[in-house]
Amino acid sequence: MKTTGLFRTAVKQIAVKSITEPIRIIPFGDVHWGAPGFSARHWREFLMQSKRLKNAYFLGMGDYCDFASTSERKALRGIDLHDATRELLETVAYKQIQEFRRSIDWMKDKLIGLIGGNHTFEFTDGQTSDEKLAALMGVPFLGVCAVIRLSIDYQGKRTAVDVFVHHGRGGGGRTEGNSINQVADLRRFLQADIYIEGHDHESWCKPAKPMLVPCFNNKTGELEIKERRSLLARSGSFLKAYEPNTRSYIVDGARAPCQLGTVEILIQLQRTGDSISVDLRGVA
Repeated sequence: MKTTGLFRTAVKQIAVKSITEPIRIIPFGDVHWGAPGFSARHWREFLMQSKRLKNAYFLGMGDYCDFASTSERKALRGIDLHDATRELLETVAYKQIQEFRRSIDWMKDKLIGLIGGNHTFEFTDGQTSDEKLAALMGVPFLGVCAVIRLSIDYQGKRTAVDVFVHHGRGGGGRTEGNSINQVADLRRFLQADIYIEGHDHESWCKPAKPMLVPCFNNKTGELEIKERRSLLARSGSFLKAYEPNTRSYIVDGARAPCQLGTVEILIQLQRTGDSISVDLRGVA
């Protein structure tokens, strides 16, 4: 699997009026809009339910439309196409991006950004379909991997939640254990509060084992050991498998079907003396 290989950082400012209602972070990806197995029903239900949520922010995880895979993009680059043929392909690709954009246009300033996937179309101007989509939505294109800081403000008090996101690596997770281990592996080299991957179409969210962090207490002069808790998540999919008379790579590779949809990550603010802290919880 080959993507843009691009790494980005971003900051999203979130102002909170009340701490009674949690902040909801909803990653969505592997939609595969336009594929034979794309579940329009599950996608409509996701959109309808999401529109009703309060304090909800969304994060695109890649593979929004069902364009060319890595090998197919390589093949297209190696073919000497007529200008008219190339223009036709670009017109079809752009139309599909526009159709998908209209379905999520209501997210607007609630959309943190868009991660790039491995099913993309490459335009002659050098941009991928994911970059085009981000530009149309007016949000950051986050490459295939990004660190996002959610800077949360409540009545002048600030706290932050760091999110490490990656579209996912080649092969995905064929077993539940492998799916979890691939996300947990990200903790080896970068500290964050939330780790999210897509790509393997699984949808789950679970707490990771806490990291122990040395902290110096200026009041007591003591060195203390505190826990840094984090969440691991896979962002789900909207691609059905094992539909009668329908071809798919899932069937071809004897892969297991996945529960369609996505997950929610709840950030609950709490007062801690003169400051605020956060409690994280996942809902699959």
